[in-house]
Amino acid sequence: MDGVDYSLEPLTEREVDVLRLLAEGLSNREIAQRLVIAPETVKWYNKQIYSKLNVHSREQAVARSRLAGLLATQPAVSEPADLNHNLPTQITSFVGRQREIAAVKQLLLTSRLLTLRGPPGTGKTRLAVQVARHILDLYQDGVFFFDLAPINDPQLVLSAIAQEFDLKEAQSQPLIDTLIHHLVDKQMLVILDNFEQVIEAASLVSDLLTACPGLKILVTSREPLRVYGEQEYPVPPLAVPDPSRPEPLQKLSQYEAVELFSQRARAVKPDFTLTEGNASSVSEICARLDGLPLAIELAAARSKLLSPENMCVHLVSRLKTLTGGARDLPLRQQTLRAAIDWSYELLDEDEQRLIKRLSVFQGGRTLDAVETICGSDLSLPILDGLESLLNKNLLYSEGGKSGETRFFMLETIHEYAREKLTHCGEADDLRKRHALYFVALAERAEVEFNGIRQAYWYAHLTDELDNVRTVLNWALDNENFELGGRLVAALREFWYTKGILSESAIWIERALENEGHISPAVRAKMLNTSSRLAFASGDHTEGERLARLALSIAQDTNDQENCAWAYLLLSAHLMFSDDRIKEAITYAEECLNLFQGLDHKFGIAFALNMLGELARLEGDYPHAGRIYEECLGLSKETGDKLREAISLGNLSFVAYHQNDYDLAIEYCKRALAISSSLQMRYVSAIILAMIAGPIGAEGSPAQAARLLAASEAQLETMGA
Repeated sequence: MDGVDYSLEPLTEREVDVLRLLAEGLSNREIAQRLVIAPETVKWYNKQIYSKLNVHSREQAVARSRLAGLLATQPAVSEPADLNHNLPTQITSFVGRQREIAAVKQLLLTSRLLTLRGPPGTGKTRLAVQVARHILDLYQDGVFFFDLAPINDPQLVLSAIAQEFDLKEAQSQPLIDTLIHHLVDKQMLVILDNFEQVIEAASLVSDLLTACPGLKILVTSREPLRVYGEQEYPVPPLAVPDPSRPEPLQKLSQYEAVELFSQRARAVKPDFTLTEGNASSVSEICARLDGLPLAIELAAARSKLLSPENMCVHLVSRLKTLTGGARDLPLRQQTLRAAIDWSYELLDEDEQRLIKRLSVFQGGRTLDAVETICGSDLSLPILDGLESLLNKNLLYSEGGKSGETRFFMLETIHEYAREKLTHCGEADDLRKRHALYFVALAERAEVEFNGIRQAYWYAHLTDELDNVRTVLNWALDNENFELGGRLVAALREFWYTKGILSESAIWIERALENEGHISPAVRAKMLNTSSRLAFASGDHTEGERLARLALSIAQDTNDQENCAWAYLLLSAHLMFSDDRIKEAITYAEECLNLFQGLDHKFGIAFALNMLGELARLEGDYPHAGRIYEECLGLSKETGDKLREAISLGNLSFVAYHQNDYDLAIEYCKRALAISSSLQMRYVSAIILAMIAGPIGAEGSPAQAARLLAASEAQLETMGA
């Protein structure tokens, strides 16, 4: 034909598979997905093919192979024809999942019962079928797929399996015995799809495996079977980019979720391409859909009507937007709502009530919070209910920053459950209970925040920020101003140390707009909190005004604690006025007296620190150092790590002004270690500025400048 003797170096069967797909115009990545091999392996096959055909490009290889008749004489890419199976034909290409395919294949080597479990729409069935196609030749008696979705009665499972094998039920023999007799000597893989609605038939699976040593069973289900010998594999959502962190177009296109969206969008809009202009919107779509393949396919099907940018707007409601799937799909896969309905309807009444109630949370839930807020009127113990919902993949759990287990929902399921709660008549009561719980939590944290449990509360409140924001929005939007005011004021130290200054100021401003509906004690506390935040942002005129208002209200109601805080804040704001230092000292001493009378050790340490600051500003460094040491000792006694870090920083300042630069640096390092371990951003930023002084004085001005720049950058991000 073309002078090349192909018989000298014949292509292997797999090389012909690769060549045929090259001829179809598939990319290396698409070929890898079709053949379930790594993209690097495809490149290696390309080189082998080019070498054997004596060519240098894909086009030359395809042209020469056609001249030689290779593609005409070889069968199409498929599993060997002599293998026995009934696997469903996949109409669309399979995207990604290389890691999952490898993991499932490995588990099937050592497990006879493997359950692929996951939430609705996660692609369990497609993964099971794809794995099965890849390992057909391992089972000499075949691979058989059973879709159990049409079956609601667990007793019919046995009949459905027997029917596929064309087994007739004999009057003299139970059907299970007939089936076992058929399978007992077989080397076979059986796939049982959608097992969740016939979960009571799990014992049947166990009986078959016990009686048939060559049988392996691969199950897809939204909950495990919980029988002896079961190996679970949780099917994760597709990998998605983080929309808040822009990435180059080339890297974005490598995310499985983005690739799936792009492929399915091209199916309905052939000219669709991922571009610099729409990539961020596609990324956001995939992230907001939790990487769920079904949701992404339904969204991509709308590409004929909506651009990615417009689709982001409409995805405010995922359930209303994601409809109109292919007519030949099962009904549960034609809309996202139907897919979740499928799982919801399988729950018993108490489980349905629990998942609706769980939607009142935002950003995670602890066991204690769920028991307190959601536990009334349920016959089901909360722990059992959570375990059941976890097993059914309607919840997932992660460890929080505080070390406690937290329970989460995918946002698609959360939206569904929130709709159910809205329509069931319990929403108002649940939201009030949710608000009361987190106000009580914040007020408990306020008491313990400056003691030995400081690190725990700092981490726990960080975990609960989304719930706190939800409560504040609900309280202030529904005229529960007292409740909202109590919450925002109780978190004063947390806002400050976490560096959430601008946001907390907005919450306080919203609450104070309706101060006529707030009790004097809460108003005074909020004004003191606002004054504290004004100090952090450097607005001492406004801070003084707010502190004086707080003092006036507290004096009228004989509120000694809020009086003490107001005096302290007045002292803090006045210390920057050279001609008012004496006045500031008077306020600080009055504050100390009040806190000592209340035996308020945290307040005493705060007042001592202020007196140390004022002594330092007057140039009396030895006296300032003694006060700081006293404050440091009290902080260690009470376990107040935050105040310990601040005291060390202040001692560093004293050492710096006494020309002991090594000691100043050592104090700052200790302070920075504490504040960093607690992730106290505001304190860490201040200490970075403090350490710059002695480092610069020791002869490293460039390093000092970098530290000051880092400090300034952190403060700016906090609005400080």
